[in-house]
Amino acid sequence: MRQFIQDFVTTCRNIFLTIWSLFVIYIAPHGTYHKGDYAFLVHPRGYWDIWKPFPFFRYFGERFTYWVSWFLPPILLSRITGLKTLDGKPLTGLLIAAMNMPAHMKATLFGVQVGGIISRWRTVQDARLAEKLGSKHTGLGAYLPSLTNYGRVLTQKLKRSRITTGHSMTAYIIVQYVKMAAEIRKVKLPSVTVGIVGAAGSTGRACALALARDGNIGRFLLIDLPHRQDKLEKEVAVPLRKNGHEVVTDCRLERLREAHIVITVTTAPGTIIKPEHLAEKAVVVDDSQPRNTSPDLLKQRPDVTVVDVLAEVPGLDCHFDFDLVKERPDINFTCLAEVAVLAAHQVTGHWSVGYVGMDKVDGIAAMSSVVGKEDAGGQFHCVMPAPLCSFGQLVTNPISTVARMLSVKENVR
Repeated sequence: MRQFIQDFVTTCRNIFLTIWSLFVIYIAPHGTYHKGDYAFLVHPRGYWDIWKPFPFFRYFGERFTYWVSWFLPPILLSRITGLKTLDGKPLTGLLIAAMNMPAHMKATLFGVQVGGIISRWRTVQDARLAEKLGSKHTGLGAYLPSLTNYGRVLTQKLKRSRITTGHSMTAYIIVQYVKMAAEIRKVKLPSVTVGIVGAAGSTGRACALALARDGNIGRFLLIDLPHRQDKLEKEVAVPLRKNGHEVVTDCRLERLREAHIVITVTTAPGTIIKPEHLAEKAVVVDDSQPRNTSPDLLKQRPDVTVVDVLAEVPGLDCHFDFDLVKERPDINFTCLAEVAVLAAHQVTGHWSVGYVGMDKVDGIAAMSSVVGKEDAGGQFHCVMPAPLCSFGQLVTNPISTVARMLSVKENVR
C-alpha cells in the first residue's frame, strides 16, 4: 500500500511538472526561469522508461500508458551535476524528455506516418523548454537526431541554444571500441571485416570514414535498408573505395556472417541482430537505443561478445536511471558526453548537425582530452571510452584497460 501511494504522489507531481513546462514554453518570458546551462533531450525507449517518472501508470497497463503518453507535455526529469568549465565554473545540465516512444513515432493514420510528424513537433517543444530554462548547448539522444533531420530542424527553430546530435563523439568512441575488439580477438585490423548496420546514416557514415582513416580496416560490409542503397553507395562506399578499401554494400543482415566485428547504429526498434546473423566469435558494438541486440543473443551464442557504446565522463551524474552501469553514474551515453564536452569548452555555434565530417570527430576527441576531473591522488581523468560494458554490466577483461589507454593516447589529435 505504501508503494501504491508513493507511486501516485510521484506521478501527480510529475504531471504538474509537465503542465509547468507548457507555461514555460508558451507564456513565460525568456530568462524567467534559469535552471541550467546545457541540456540533453531524450525520449522513452519503451513503457519501462515512462513508468519511471509516472509509476502510477503501470497499474493500468501498457495500452493505457501508450494512449495517455500521447498527450503528456515535456518534462524536466532531473538536473545533471558534476561538470565544470575549463576554468572551473560549475555547470548544471537539464535532462528533458517528451513521452514519445518508438511506437508513437512509427504510428500511422490512413496510411500516413503521423507519429513521426507529432514526435518531431514534440521534440521542438523539448528544445524550446531547454532554451527557456537557460540551456546554451542542447544535445539530442536516441531517435531525436533522425526525427529532426540530424538536428537541422532545431537549428531553424532556436535562437539562443546550440544543437548537437552527439554523432561525432559516438563515431570517435566506436573507433576505439573496434580497436579494443581487435585486441581482444587477437586479430590485426587490415585482416578484419567490419560490418556496419545503418551505414547510410550520419553516425554510420562517420564511423566508416573514421575507421578507414584511423583503423586501416581491410574490408567494409555496409548494410542499410533497400531504399537507402543508392545513398549508401554514393556517400559512403565510393569515398572508401577511392581510398583503396574493399567495400561491399547490401541490405541483407545475413551478410553479417562475413564480419569479424559488427557495428549497429540504426533507428530500427527492437532486436534485429539475431544469432544466425553472426560469425563465430564475432564482436557486436551496439550503439542503438532502443537496442538492436538482446541478452538472449549471448545465451544462444556464448562465443559472441556484445559491447555497449558508452563514454566515461568523470564526475558527471544524471540522477536518473538509464539502465546502464548502476554503480558508475559517470558512465553514460556518448551523445550526452558530447554536449557536456561542448558546454565545458563553451563552444559557440552548432556542432554535430547534418552529416558529420572528420573535422568534428577530431575536434571532439581533442576537446575530450582536457575535460574531466582530478582524483584524490591528483591524477587527471578525462572524457574517454567507458570500460567495456555489455548490457549494462562491466566486462572483466584485463586487456580492455590496456587497449583502452593505448587507443585514447594514439588517437587524440
